[in-house]
Amino acid sequence: MTFFRLGLVLAICGLCSLLTVVTGCNAEKSASSAQGSTPELSTADVAALSKQIEELNDKKLTAKDDAGREQEMRKTQELVLLAADKLLANPKIDEETRVKAIDHKWNALIRLVRLAPEDPDAEKQGKTSAEEARFVEYTKSLTTDKSSQIANRAMQNWILIQLGELNKGKPVDPQAIMTDIEKLMAKEQPADSDFQFLSQSAMLLEMAGQYDLALKTQRMIVQIAEKADNARLAKRIVNSAQIAELRLSQLGKPATLTATQLNGDAFDIASLKGKVVLLDFWATWCGPCINEMPNVVENYKKYHDQGFEVVAYSLDDDIDALKTFVEKEESPWINLYNPEGKSFDDPVVKSMGINSIPSTFLIDREGKIVAIGVRGARLGKLLEQYLKPATVSVDSKVQR
Repeated sequence: MTFFRLGLVLAICGLCSLLTVVTGCNAEKSASSAQGSTPELSTADVAALSKQIEELNDKKLTAKDDAGREQEMRKTQELVLLAADKLLANPKIDEETRVKAIDHKWNALIRLVRLAPEDPDAEKQGKTSAEEARFVEYTKSLTTDKSSQIANRAMQNWILIQLGELNKGKPVDPQAIMTDIEKLMAKEQPADSDFQFLSQSAMLLEMAGQYDLALKTQRMIVQIAEKADNARLAKRIVNSAQIAELRLSQLGKPATLTATQLNGDAFDIASLKGKVVLLDFWATWCGPCINEMPNVVENYKKYHDQGFEVVAYSLDDDIDALKTFVEKEESPWINLYNPEGKSFDDPVVKSMGINSIPSTFLIDREGKIVAIGVRGARLGKLLEQYLKPATVSVDSKVQR
C-alpha cells in the first residue's frame, strides 16, 4: 500500500464517521442482502432514483468466485455513481436528499478505490489509479460545499490526502497544511470525529518526519479535549496524545534497550553502536507490520554490508506462533521478545511511547534515535543519509 493510498484509507475512515451521522453509512456494506440482477437506471423522479440507489446497495452478489464478485461490486458502484449524479443534477432535489446523494456518491468512490487492483510498479513511480483520482477530485470539490458539515469533513479528508502525498515525497507544504488544520479546529465545540482527524494527521506528520508539527497536533488534541462533551472519548484520546508525546521525546536521545532474543540470549542495543539500526516494534498478527516487511528485507539486503542492522521487537503473546513465523520467514536480523508476553503492557513498549504498531525508530552510529515512524521509501532515503561516513546530525525538524 502506497503512502498515497494510506492517506485515502485514513480519509475513508473519516468520511464514514461523518456520513454515518447523516445516513447510517457503512463503507463495508457493498451489497449483501437482497437477491436479484442489477437493475437499469431509471430516468424518473428523485424518489425513484433514491430508491434505486438503496436497492443497488442492498443487492446480493451472485458470482461464485472472487473475481466475479469484484466485477459485480464494481459494476454496482458505478451505477450508484450514475444515479447519484442524476440526483444531484436534478433542480428539484431537496437539501436532505442532496446530502444523502453526496453520501452515496462518496461511498461508491470509496468502494471503487478499495476494489481497484494494486499495481506495485505504478505505486513505486508515484502514479495513482483512476479510482483514486476520482475520489480525490470529488473530495476537493466538496471542500466548498454549501453545507458546512460536508465542507468541513471534506476539508479534513483533503488534508489527510495531502499528508499522504507528503509521505510520498511530493512537494506539499507541511506548514500550509498545519495552518489549515488550525483553521478547522478553531471552533467552540469539537465533534468526536475531530479527535480522529487530528490523531490521523499527527500520525501522518510523524511518518513524514515532521516531528514538530506532529507534536503540535498532539498538543492541540489535549487542548480541544477540554471542550469535549464526550468525556470518556476525550480522556482516551488525551491519553493517546500523551503517549505520542513520550514517543516523540525519544528523538535525539541515546537508545537504551535490554531484552531477550528468541534463542534465549540476552541482548543490549548498546552492542550495536557503530551501526545504523532500525528498531522495529511489530507482531505476527499486525497486518501493516507484515505488509512492510518486504521493504525492510529489501533495505536489509541492500545496506547490511554497509553497517545497517534491524532489531525486531515482537509484541506477540503467543511465543510459539512467533517462533514458527520467524523460522518460516527466515528473518535474518535480531529478533527480540518478552517471554511473559504482555503486548502493549510490556515495560519496554510503554517506555518508548508505543500505542500502535508498526512503530519504528532509526538509530545512528552514535547510538542516538534520529527518526521515528520510518517506513516505505523514507527508510531507504534515511539509510543513504546516515550510512555515509560523515557524521549526520539529528533531523533539524526534531523538537527536543
